[in-house]
This record gives sequence, C-alpha cells and structure tokens, in this order.
Amino acid sequence: MTSYRVLLLGLDGAGKSTLLRHAKPDQPRASFAPAAAFNVELVRCPRHDCSDTFCVWDVNGDAQTRRLWQHYALGTQLLWWVVNAAEAPARLQESRDELDRLLKEATFDALEEVALVVTRANDDSVEAVADLFQDTLMRAGVARTRIIPTTCMRDCIDALLRHGV
Repeated sequence: MTSYRVLLLGLDGAGKSTLLRHAKPDQPRASFAPAAAFNVELVRCPRHDCSDTFCVWDVNGDAQTRRLWQHYALGTQLLWWVVNAAEAPARLQESRDELDRLLKEATFDALEEVALVVTRANDDSVEAVADLFQDTLMRAGVARTRIIPTTCMRDCIDALLRHGV
C-alpha cells in the first residue's frame, strides 16, 4: 500500500471541492462545502486491485489564500491543478500565471507528478487549456504531467494509476 500526499489547487470556483466531494460518495453531500481555508480528506483508490490512499489537501483558491499555497507544498507528491475550461480567457490566463508563480516559489521536495485536471470541458477546450499550460509545466522542469479532462476525482485517480504515478 502506498500513500500519496496530494495538493489540490486552482483558482476559486474551479471545482476543487466538487472533485473532492465526488471522491467520497459515502459521505453526505451536506458535509462538503467549498474550502474556507482548506479541507483534508483521505481518499482510497477506487480500483478493487489497489490499496493506495491519497491524503488530499483542498486549499482555497481566493486571491488572499493563494499567497499561502507555497507553504502547503512540502511533502507533496502530486499536485492536482484544477482548471475550469468554461472560464473566460482572462481567468484561464490568471490560472496559468498562478501555477507558474507557485512552481517558481514553492519547495516541492518530492514532486513526482503534476496532473492538470480540466473540468467542465469539451474536447476543444481541453486541447486549448493544455496548450496554455504546457509551457509553464515544461519551464518548471516537472518530470511528468498528465492532462485529465474530467469532473470526477475517482477518474483522476484511476487515470494517474493507469499511467503510473
């Protein structure tokens, strides 16, 4: 069994807390709300042949909290950056700029993977968002990246495991 520390980030309203809520279908919907500061949940791998766990830190994406994101980075193995592909172009650019800033400022001691999770997307928007973010990820020197179009964290986990976290 492997345990991963996951940092779930993105701008406010991107769908981070919704992704996390869908990963815990056994919990009442009322127990989940957008992160006021942060939510921490232990998510078990959805596959029957897997016993891995993911300690997911869902951190608020408002402008004031973004200054604190770098302090959550230590010990993070997976960074899941959530982008709402239905956002206006200026907001997508802001999201990319914030990811760029985070990757420059934060201390990721064992960052194995960055998964760019694109929510509320069609095929065209996934490609456009991927193009927008790809240069940021390459400049940061992240060894492995995944671009996952989904609205379900269980699908994200499954995709990451299929390709080898």
